[in-house]
Amino acid sequence: MSISLANKIEKFGTVLFVLLFTVMSEILTAFMNALLSIIFWGKISLDLLYIGSIDALIVSVVVSSIGIYLIRKNANLATINQRILDEMKAREQAEEERERLIAELQKALAEIKTLSGMLPICASCKKIRDDKGYWSQIETYISKHTDAVFSHSMCPECAEKALKKFQAFKKT
Repeated sequence: MSISLANKIEKFGTVLFVLLFTVMSEILTAFMNALLSIIFWGKISLDLLYIGSIDALIVSVVVSSIGIYLIRKNANLATINQRILDEMKAREQAEEERERLIAELQKALAEIKTLSGMLPICASCKKIRDDKGYWSQIETYISKHTDAVFSHSMCPECAEKALKKFQAFKKT
């Protein structure tokens, strides 16, 4: 059931209650005045019934006014309550989105490994010196400090040099 339909049903119930209360107070007041009239004078006094009806009418108007005021306040409170619920839902969604983004950024930050700055490298063997002063193969150093993986092969120039050395070795 939608909230607006529930509000309409609730308002109708409140109005119905006020009307029933008004009718019941009129009937009760008339009955009480008739009873008092019979007790005191032995007959029903129309004046007393008339005065009682006016009193009941005044009470009914006051109660109806209060009822209408409460109905309007209830409608305003229902509207405000719905706005608050909508705002809470929007804030919860924003909080979930923020948490998701933070987790995503933390994951990305954890995966990032970069090399920066100047790396001391041997001009002859191409080993790299680490922060502790140890020399490592360039492949080992880069693998430890990044997510890079190496596969070895030979460039055409080195392959030609190696082939010449192999052929020279084979001749001897």
